[in-house]
Amino acid sequence: MEHLRGFSPEQKFLRMTFVHATSGANLGMQQTLWIVTGEAAFLGLIISHIESISKIISAFSLKWGIVLLVFSILCGVVAKHISMAVILMIGLTEQMYKEFNSEEGQLIFSSLQTPINDLGEKLSEPFLWPLRGYMKRRFHAGTKDFLTAEKKAVRWLCFYIYFSVAQWILGLAGILCFAFGIQ
Repeated sequence: MEHLRGFSPEQKFLRMTFVHATSGANLGMQQTLWIVTGEAAFLGLIISHIESISKIISAFSLKWGIVLLVFSILCGVVAKHISMAVILMIGLTEQMYKEFNSEEGQLIFSSLQTPINDLGEKLSEPFLWPLRGYMKRRFHAGTKDFLTAEKKAVRWLCFYIYFSVAQWILGLAGILCFAFGIQ
C-alpha cells in the first residue's frame, strides 16, 4: 500500500483503515452479480410460465412477487455499479500515489511553479459541465485533506451496502410473496 511522502502516522493509519474497509467491494460485486443473475433467471422462469403459475399462485401475490423481484434486481444493478466505482477509486488512488512517490513524480512536484488554484482550473478544464465544477471541487478538497479520495470511497461503500441490503430484502419479500400466495 502506497502512502504519500509526508503523511503523518495518523494519516497512514487512517488511509490503511479506509482502503482495507473498501476491499470487500470486490467480493460484494461478485455476490451482487450472482444474486441478480439468480433473480433474473427465476423471474424469467415465472414470466415464461405465467399461465400455469397463475393457476397455483393468487394474482395479487404473483403481481407483487414480480414487482418486488424487479425492484430487487434494480437495486442489485445499482449496487454492482457502485462497488465497481469503489474498486476503481481505490485502484486509481493507489496508482496516483505510486506515481507521486516515484523519483519522477517527486521531481515534477518540486519543479511545479503554477499556483495551486490555477492548477485546479487547468486540471478541470477539459471536463464538460457539470463534471468540470465537480472536478474543481474535488481537487480543492484534496488539497485541504489528502484522504478525501479514501473517505469518498468509504461513503460510496456505504451506499453499496444500503443497495445490497435493499436487494436482499426485496428479493426475499418477492419470493415470500410467491410462497404465501400458493392456493
